[in-house]
Amino acid sequence: LDFFKRIRALFIITTLPPNLCYSIHCPIGFLEDGTFLFIVRIGKCHICKRKWNADVLSKDDLFRFATLHIDRLIQDPRIQICGLHLLFDLSGVGSTQVTKLNPKKTGKEFLKLIQEGYPIRLKSLIYYNEPALVDFLLKIMTHWLKPKLKDRIIRVKDDIGKAQGKIPGLKAVLPKEYDGDNRSIEEILRDVNTTFFNEYDYACIWDGMWVNESKRPDSAKHFMREYTEYSEGSMGTPGTYIKLPEPE
Repeated sequence: LDFFKRIRALFIITTLPPNLCYSIHCPIGFLEDGTFLFIVRIGKCHICKRKWNADVLSKDDLFRFATLHIDRLIQDPRIQICGLHLLFDLSGVGSTQVTKLNPKKTGKEFLKLIQEGYPIRLKSLIYYNEPALVDFLLKIMTHWLKPKLKDRIIRVKDDIGKAQGKIPGLKAVLPKEYDGDNRSIEEILRDVNTTFFNEYDYACIWDGMWVNESKRPDSAKHFMREYTEYSEGSMGTPGTYIKLPEPE
């Protein structure tokens, strides 16, 4: 157990700083309706002026950091109840980065996780400044999206105003770099990154837990099947949340 604690500490110490320097994952803030805006940028960092480099930060670590952020964010019940807006800033994304991401495999796994594994509602998927080559990537990604989420895709090219027009209150939360009324990304991330470090800089509640796989029954060893084999209702009854009127 001590060995794994040391490995976890080493992972955080050696890998967090470059990721935070790249500023790829950007938790921005809450809209008036309680939804939360999260920006992902792999093509261009407004702070360090660098693109994501798989030789410095592997795609596996890239997705691990995404889950670290989501694990932390969903502790706030507002995000579980009201939902999350994901804005993918694809400015500067090139063929090298798309190839390194291996969207056919990692995209499928991540969408499976975000749709089925987290108690979270995706309110919109905003694609900003997407180059022509990303069309192929998006076609692959939408293949694994549920019909409801496909309807929530917003493609704006270089006109972020289209997203602002469709999502009330978005402009007030968007950083200055996206023609918003919020602070700059650098100022926002300075606070967010401090909180991020403080949150993970202590003994994790899972550190004292372990699993003896030798005791797992054979019937459960291959329980997870192909994603496409699950029925639409496997995670509950699909539908739209409608707030009931309050009693007078």
